[in-house]
This record gives sequence, C-alpha cells and structure tokens, in this order.
Amino acid sequence: MYKSDLAKGSAALLCSILLSACGGSSSSSSSGGGSSSPASIAGTAEAPAGMVAQFENQSFFYAISGFLIKPVNAAVTGLLPVTGATVELIRIDDAGNQIGDVLATTVTSITGDYTLTLPSGTNLSGDLIVRITGMGATTMSAQVVEQTIDINPVSEFVLAKFIDAGADLDNLTTAAIVKLTGDVEEFDLTAGADLSTMLAALEAETGDFVDTYIESVTAAPGDGSSITGDYVVANFSYGLHDDDLQYGVGTLSYDLEAGDLTVTDAGSGQINFNFTREESSYSNQVFFSGPTIELTHYSEIETSDLDSETVSFSAAGVISGTSEFEEDISGEFGWRFLPAAFQIQKALNSNLFFGVNGDAGVRYLTIDTNDDGLKDAVDPSAREGDEVFKWLDVFSKRPAALTTADIDGTYGMVTLELTLHSSGSTDLYVDNFTLAFDGTSAVDISATSGHELNRTYGSSVSYSTDSELAGTGLAFTINATGDILTLDGENVDGFINDSHDFLTFVGDETVDDADTSDDIYSSTEADLTLGVKLPTSQLDIANKKYKLLMLSLSMFATETEMLALGFGSEIIVDATGTAATGSFEHRSATKDTMYAEVVAESEDETGVAMSISVAADGSLTISQTDVDGTFSGNGYMSHDGSIGLLHVRYADTGEDPSELGVMILLEIE
Repeated sequence: MYKSDLAKGSAALLCSILLSACGGSSSSSSSGGGSSSPASIAGTAEAPAGMVAQFENQSFFYAISGFLIKPVNAAVTGLLPVTGATVELIRIDDAGNQIGDVLATTVTSITGDYTLTLPSGTNLSGDLIVRITGMGATTMSAQVVEQTIDINPVSEFVLAKFIDAGADLDNLTTAAIVKLTGDVEEFDLTAGADLSTMLAALEAETGDFVDTYIESVTAAPGDGSSITGDYVVANFSYGLHDDDLQYGVGTLSYDLEAGDLTVTDAGSGQINFNFTREESSYSNQVFFSGPTIELTHYSEIETSDLDSETVSFSAAGVISGTSEFEEDISGEFGWRFLPAAFQIQKALNSNLFFGVNGDAGVRYLTIDTNDDGLKDAVDPSAREGDEVFKWLDVFSKRPAALTTADIDGTYGMVTLELTLHSSGSTDLYVDNFTLAFDGTSAVDISATSGHELNRTYGSSVSYSTDSELAGTGLAFTINATGDILTLDGENVDGFINDSHDFLTFVGDETVDDADTSDDIYSSTEADLTLGVKLPTSQLDIANKKYKLLMLSLSMFATETEMLALGFGSEIIVDATGTAATGSFEHRSATKDTMYAEVVAESEDETGVAMSISVAADGSLTISQTDVDGTFSGNGYMSHDGSIGLLHVRYADTGEDPSELGVMILLEIE
C-alpha cells in the first residue's frame, strides 16, 4: 500500500498516492441497513450492444428512435440505452434470491431512462433491487441505495460481488455501495459484445480491487488499540512503463522507501495512519529505440506535510483501504491513477504487517485551461502511456528501550536486490544467510547462498549461483527505538521490532556518471533484507494454514515480467508437516520488449500439491513441480512457526531459472 513519492518517468514527478480508507459521501444515509424513504427513484438502463439486441419486444418506433438518439454518457465506453425493458423493484436475500412479490414495476423509455414510484415506507437498502427484464434469462440489477440508480454491467457486477462474498446486504452502508460503484466506474473500460463478456472484463480489470474493498467493509472490526504505536515502514517496488507504442520508449524502474508511521485507534475497527518521515529512492532505466538508454535516479527525505489517513483494521488482523481516483500534474505531463485497494496482514504473534500490492496509472500530455501560462490539466485525448507498479510492504513496530542485550540468538535472513545499469544490463539477485548475535555488540554472519540473473538486454540472460564468505565478531551499533545504525564499521539502515525477533534492512547504492550535476547515473542498486529469529528446537507445522505473499521478477533477453501473488493465496500443510496444498492468485504485468505495451494478466490455481520442510535450525524449503517447470524456495521459519521467509525461483523444465523473488508465509490458522 504505502506507495508515496513515486518519481514518474523522465519528468520525475514525485506524487503521493497514499491509500485512504473506505468511505464516501452519498445523498443517502451512511448508516447500516435501510436509510430514508424517498417517494421515487430514477435512472438509466444501459448495456452492451449485443445484450440490447436481444430484446424482442421493442417496437419499430423504439428501435429507430434508439438508433437516432445519441446515447447518454456511460461510465463504461460503448454502452447503449436499453429501451422498452421492464424494470422491477424487489427485495433479495443474501444469496441473491427474490423475497416476496415484485414491489413495483415500470418500463424504460426510448433513451433507457426510467422513473419508479416506491411503495410507502420502502427504505433505501443494499437488499432492495431494481432489475431489468425482457431478455429471456438475462437480467441486470442494481442496489437501490440512492434516488438516482443506473442499471448497467457495473451495478450488476458490484451486486454479484457482494453476494459472492456472503455480505449481509441489508446491513451494508448505502455509502459503501455508492462509493464502490463509483470507483469501478472510474476504470477505463470498453463494453464487450454482450453482458458475459463485459462482466469478465470487469472481473479482470477490477476484481481484486472490488474484493479488497468488500472485505474491508464487511469484515468483523478489530481492536485498533491492540496495534497502536510507532512503526517503521519499508517498501520495495517494481515498475514497468510503456508509451502506447508511439515513440519506441519503455522503462523498468524500482522504488525503495523507508519511513516512520504512528498508528492510533479511531474506534469501530478503524485506525489512523500518521506518517512522520518518508525516505525514498527511485531509479528509472529508460530504453529509447535507436537504441539509447538513460538511467535516472532520484532520492528524497520528507519530514513535513506528510499524509494522515484513516484505514480499516479487521478482527482477522488485516489493514485495508482504497485510494481515490487521482490526477497529478507536473509540467508537460500529467497522471491519472485509478482507484486502488491495499491489504496488509498482521503476523499471528507480533506487531508485524506484510502485504504485496499494486496499482496502475495513465500518463498524458497536459494543457493550459485558463491561459495563465501554466499547464494545469491532463489532455485526455493525448495519452502518453501506462505505468504499472507492484510492491512489497513491511510494517514493523518499534521498541521503546532497546539495548544490545535484547538482540541475541540467530536470525535467518533473506535478501532481494536489483541493479540497473546505463548500458541496459540488469542484475537480479536473491540470497539467504544467518546473523548470530551474542547479546553484546558483536554479530557473526554466515556465508550466503545466492542466485543471480544477469541480463544483457536484447542479447542474453545468464543464471548463476553465488556464495559470499562468512564473517565473525563484527561490531554493530543500535539506538533505543530499534534503528541498527552501523555494521562492521559501515553505516546501514536497519530496524528491529518491539519483540526483538524480526530484522529489516534497506540499502541503496549509486555510481554517478561523468556529469555529477544531473540525475543521470551509470548504475543504481536497491536491496531489501528481512530476517526472523530462528527456533532452537524442531518446529511442528503440521495442519497449519499460511497466507502466501510473493514479489518476483522474470527476465529473458527482451521480455520482462513483474509477478505477485494475490492476497487470497495460501497453503495448508498436511498432518505430516512435509506436504501442503496451495491455492494461488497469480497476478502479473509483462512487456515482451521494453518498447512493447504493458500487459496485465491474472490466473487462479487451486489444489496445487507442494512439498515443504522445516529443519531443526529453522531452515525452510518449499517446492512444486509440474509438466511446465519447477518452483522452489529456500529460507527460514521463525522461532514460533508464524512467519516464513524465502527467496524463490522458477525454472521451465530443462532450463535455468528465469524468475527470482521473495516469498513470505504468514500463519493464519
């Protein structure tokens, strides 16, 4: 979630897209259940052309008039008015089944408009539905939560999503339904040939966002007072940008952020986020056809004018919320970011939160709307490309009075590192190692076990393994609030949590080019290292359920793919503790070449058989093999078995690994 101050493209916009809580305004009451009782409701029915054509009861007059009259502006491009359709007012149960008789009926006009008188005492509510019929088995519905209610594929999709989630429709706030519908309508979608095609497109483009939103407004509220305090937030992000195939330009980027956050309780399952420091480092590897390559780097530390937001906290330990549609202007370019949702999961036994999230925006040229010489708005007809981001979040609560004696025992560490070069080469590296603290001011570092991909763009990708030598008796320094300041005489950015069993390190290095006065560099590198305190005896993970979070990158000679697992991904370990069954929500964004369009894809898998093992020293392995290839990971399980950290890789059958990343296992049962 915590994606703020992203530098966008060569214009280097630093725009805040900190996500906000679910909410919104409405002409209806925002209280649960039914609200005020208006005399009538009105709206417009719109559908894909193929669905409209299914009507057989349209008169010749309707057909001709509908063709001649320009359709009203639709939220989804390409929808047409549904004319002459019967509109019925009904109530439904939480499974979507009609309760009782039809309460009122009317018919849509030649422009698709309708007005319907409500029976006396009928309140606006999530279980009060208007639906259009007249197409055989095909219908569309909308929840009656405002006096103006349009019936279209978006309203049908949102209702179906609430039903699928098992929501208590009667007790949903009307404001929550209004906001979700409005957010989905912000997405840039074109109507398909028929309703099923349109609903499939809505699922592909907005499904994760809608699911997250619904979970945030329907989940049982948690006790926000149990997680209040000061936190360190670390974030590692990948980005892919295109130019809509206009100029032969594309980019690969990373963003590394660390900051300070204070969490306070807002009551009723709501908490307040107040960021007090944000430190960001952003690099952008720009490929120009020709070819030429430019590597830009920006960094910033902010301690004032930072965001404060209210978000949801559920009884299941999930912090969630959504961002609003956002437009940002920076000189010649502007960006529109669609509504996005985030979720981060609390670890079972500690004040640690983890999430893998993402968002996307569209870049435009800008215009001067008031002739004052300053470009102040995007030109919606001048798209410049898409920008897609996926990132890993780590929230770690600070201790209050840390001493070196508090850091003792052995910690298992996993690293993710990306290096960009102005030559166009890209290095991706993961490893695992241990840090053994003796309770004083010294630490031993084991040899690393690493895997690396080195790409020479347009030519080849090489895979190799790597091992760095161990070190003993290395000095380190800390402060009372959990910052690890130095290690072996070098300055570091490290943090330890309030229960002294989780470590976070972030690193950023740059090599400047000959001209040190600009933002152009020869190479830039970012790394994120996470560590858990290891067990001192054999753990039993039999019959445990773990949520899976993953961020990885795949590279071929020209193809680049960002990959993540959706928030619903999980494994269930069997009774032996050595095998598991997984369910995976695969989410990816790919560029076939750096000059190609960014293509987003999603795919769900269930019933996937996996192998898993935890050694007595906490070493953790996981693997899954099918006819296509092998997925494997190595890392560590925490001392209580609640958190697993791994570096992961995937290799096609008979090939070297082409994908490297990190995975986090969070015990949820």
